[in-house]
This record gives sequence, structure tokens and C-alpha cells, in this order.
Amino acid sequence: MKFLIGSYAEGVYSANLNMDTKRIESINQLNNLNKPTYLTKTKDGFATYFKHNDMYAIGIFDKNFNMIKQRLFPDAPCHISYSSSQNLFFVSSYHEGTLLVFDKNLNLVQRIAYGTNAKIHFAEYVDDIESLIVVDLGLNSIYRYTIDQLHMKLIETIRFAGNPGPRHFTYSKSNKTLYVIHEYECSVTFHAFKDNYFVETHKMFLPRNDRSSASAIRIT
Repeated sequence: MKFLIGSYAEGVYSANLNMDTKRIESINQLNNLNKPTYLTKTKDGFATYFKHNDMYAIGIFDKNFNMIKQRLFPDAPCHISYSSSQNLFFVSSYHEGTLLVFDKNLNLVQRIAYGTNAKIHFAEYVDDIESLIVVDLGLNSIYRYTIDQLHMKLIETIRFAGNPGPRHFTYSKSNKTLYVIHEYECSVTFHAFKDNYFVETHKMFLPRNDRSSASAIRIT
């Protein structure tokens, strides 16, 4: 099984997971980007962000890993996602507490600043409920938006008591549930989508020790 790696080093890498030996093989550097991290799949390839001199850039690449276009911006990013249904890129900035929204041509559509102490860690569009969901670790909140002709409307805010540190989420279409992983508390909260709003139904604490924390969650 072939997959791509954003390395925090020099370039994006491809590798193969040998399902028989359970080992990662055939690691190859595909380009010379400076400190790329998260990658997101697009209709024709993938996109990522990377350091570019004193700024940052978002780049779109074809299936052969050739860059199609790039756009510079000042906000230090920590995550990127792409919505094929909306043709939009969502770039989260932990350090700036902002969300940047780019169209398919990398024109900046909107920059949302969430204020003092905000730390935007993750944003992704969920087609099943036609909503953009944004995770704010700093303010222990989740924001849900609808998007209509590039206009974003905030329709729901989930606030967490204490300081659990919500970081990432994954959504299950089969049972219409949002699973949020919390970095500081090392927990996962379950939020069922009922009557057009999310309702927390369960919390699960992960095994931990003195060094435990949580960073990402996926459903396969």
C-alpha cells in the first residue's frame, strides 16, 4: 500500500507498506519543499503547506508531484484540508489563532481571527451534514459553519468545561457521530448529531502515563 508522508524535513516522501511483512519499504523523496507537514488529497493530486523564506506557502501538486501553483501567506499553519464539494482549502493556524479559506485557484476567500488565546488546530468540511467544523484548542471550543456562495455562517459553538484541549476530530457518517480527541485531557468525546445540533453522549479516557497526550484521530 503506497502512501505519502509530510516530514517536517526536506520534502514530501512516498513509501510503501508491505502488508505481508508489516514493514515500511521503498521510501523516496519526491520534492525539496521546506518543512511540509500535513497533506490533503485534491481532485487531481494533493496539496500541502511549507516554509518559504520568512513566510509560508500553500502548494497544489498533480499526481506526478509537479507543482501546479502556490500562494504565499504570513500565518504559520498547522493543518490543511480540502473539500471537493466546495472546492475550498482550509488552513488552520495554531500560533495566529486564525482560519484561512482559499478557493481552488488559491485566492484568499476569507481570514477568520478568533481572538486572544485562540489556537486553531484543525478544520474540515463534512459533506454529510454540509458543515465546516473548526477546532479551537486554545479556547476549548468547536465551531460549526454553513457555506453558501463562499459566505460562512456560524450556526453552532460547542464549548468544553475545564481545559481538555480539543485538537482533532473525525466524523462517522454511518452513525452520525463526531469524535473529538483532546490533547491535554487525553480523552475522546462522542457527539451525536440530533435535530441539526451536536449532543455530547459519551467520554472515553485513553491510557496515559506522565508523558501521555493525544494528537489525531481517524476512522478506517
